[in-house]
Amino acid sequence: MRLHRHLLLAVTLFAAPCLHAAVSLPGIISDHMVLQKSPATAIWGKADPGEAVSVSIAGVQAKATADDSGKWKVKLDLSKAAPGPHELVVEGTNRLVVNDVLLGEVWITSGQSNMQMQLRYAIDPQSEIAASANPNLRQFAPKAVSSPVPLEEIEGNWVIAGPETSGSFSAVGYYFGKNVQKELNVPVGLVYLAIPGTGVQVWTSYEALDKADDYSRGERDRLVNEVKTFPERSADYQKAFPAWAEKHQRADRPTANIQEFLNPASTEGWVPVKLPGRIAGPGLPESGIFWLRREIDVPADQAGKRLMLVWDERDPAFWTVYWNGEQVDELKPDMIRRVIPWEPRGNTPIPPKLVKAGPNTVVMRLYVPSGPLDFRVDPNKSSLIAGEWLVKAEQEFPALDQEAKASYPGLPPFRTWDDAIVPTLYYNSLIHPILNLTAQGVVWYQGEGNAPRAYSYRKLLPIMIEDWRTRFGSDLAFYIVQLPINAKKQAQPGDSAWAELREAQSMTLSLPKTGMAVTIDGRDPDLHPRDKSQIGERLARVALAKTYGAKVPYSGPVYQSMEVKDGKAILSFTEAGGGLVATSLPETIVRYENDKPITEPAKPVVPGSQLQGFAICGADQVWKWAEAKIEGDKVIVWSSEVAQPVAVRYAWADYPTCNLANKEGFPASPFRTDDWELPTQKRK
Repeated sequence: MRLHRHLLLAVTLFAAPCLHAAVSLPGIISDHMVLQKSPATAIWGKADPGEAVSVSIAGVQAKATADDSGKWKVKLDLSKAAPGPHELVVEGTNRLVVNDVLLGEVWITSGQSNMQMQLRYAIDPQSEIAASANPNLRQFAPKAVSSPVPLEEIEGNWVIAGPETSGSFSAVGYYFGKNVQKELNVPVGLVYLAIPGTGVQVWTSYEALDKADDYSRGERDRLVNEVKTFPERSADYQKAFPAWAEKHQRADRPTANIQEFLNPASTEGWVPVKLPGRIAGPGLPESGIFWLRREIDVPADQAGKRLMLVWDERDPAFWTVYWNGEQVDELKPDMIRRVIPWEPRGNTPIPPKLVKAGPNTVVMRLYVPSGPLDFRVDPNKSSLIAGEWLVKAEQEFPALDQEAKASYPGLPPFRTWDDAIVPTLYYNSLIHPILNLTAQGVVWYQGEGNAPRAYSYRKLLPIMIEDWRTRFGSDLAFYIVQLPINAKKQAQPGDSAWAELREAQSMTLSLPKTGMAVTIDGRDPDLHPRDKSQIGERLARVALAKTYGAKVPYSGPVYQSMEVKDGKAILSFTEAGGGLVATSLPETIVRYENDKPITEPAKPVVPGSQLQGFAICGADQVWKWAEAKIEGDKVIVWSSEVAQPVAVRYAWADYPTCNLANKEGFPASPFRTDDWELPTQKRK
């Protein structure tokens, strides 16, 4: 037996260097991939330091030597190679073969939920998916993970478009790729990197955000530090709290008869207390287990709707919450609780199914290891908490001296509920691992997550674009989707965060090799409109014209200048194409109420006006809906209520009624002629 062990050890030691030296490739370089057909297409991987590596495909070969960290990279001139399919062969001490590799155009499709929406959830997916078989259209989809530090690798695989696979494609990416592939007749590969709810900061490197405003840097540092340190802080807490609780006799021993406390008819031993305020009263200890109970009268129009209990995160207590006898929330010392950073950590949502009209009973069991407990509530944010309660003690703890109170570990560390709001996390996990990738460009559908601070987006989006271009080492084309319509119609013209965000997107076009698909003429105001075919096609038009030089229309009218004459504003435009036109308005519109679509007749903002969506104002900056018409290559705007116009805005609303386009069918981009301070400009 001892001899066998020695033999096994010898074999293991002998084999280990060979295993370590094996050449490897990243997950994105795998079967069915599309490589960019370019004079310098990168292939990269790992090997033993100093190991010689040879790479060949389509009769083209290149060699490299792994550096001291084991990394290697070659660049292949594939500009004259046929589309394939080919075998990609990589040889070092071992030999790897990547099968069914095509040479064509590679595009990164990235952003938040509207880019993430899969084809299976778009309009009329069945017929499109059934007819989607296309060996020259492929998508790489990685595992969606986040990371507080840059990663070197991502897991994922390439799939070929077809009835069994296309449903999982990004819907916008699919229609973009389909149109580009059809027009160019070359293979197209889509690298699908989209995460719901993400802000642009999440896709930007930590270092690049130093160029952002002070608020963005501060937010970055706070959130990223929270994520990085959370595992250690959590582990430390899980050691500290049990030790402190045992030392000071603070064990939570729940009663077996909770109905005694949940039953609204039980009144013996209950003491009235008013919140916000201290949990104190006759016969109540300073610390221990407390039950609070209150009856809440719910109006009939609130029945079946989600309610929220909100209290202050600084309250040093653990809780279990019951609504009409059913447990709806809890926090215990050994739990990891995810929270929304900008909301109080004591948020407890009440499921709609439990909310009934009339009397409802809310009960809270509070485990208070170190008292007294001052229950903090903002009455303006939590009318459900503020008011009269009954309280009763279940368990009393011995008194603590000041040293014991000072050493109380408090509540466990809280984890940000959604990595989609933490700067850099998805750059680290999804962008950093593919920085060696050779690609033609990026199509980007994002901005909803930045709308509350839309003004900062005019700086943050260019920072991200320049960051990617620098780190990819390539002047990537960058084509974006301008935010479509959303939310409710406005009765009067005024401010709009979404309009500000659209303006910020338009301003990004000052960067070279950028373009924008305007989608303001969409008919679905849902946050996630399902008609992705038009969006993908318009993005493809931008790429075909600006990247591939095709003579195809791709833009609607873009505001150029304004002059005022005889009490009317006269507007000039570029990208008018074959001429300005007023498109027909829809017969009906869809609006959303409590997340339910409601269809109703469409109404023009200004009855009788040829053009809709224009607002005008004088020096008083009071906006009025305006009449507008097309005269030749100009748009004339006026209002009987504004004798001396100073400024004009078009489609300046979350959900505008607007109809200016060119004869090619592309809508005019929303705009304003003023440069006045905007609401989100003030938000820090």
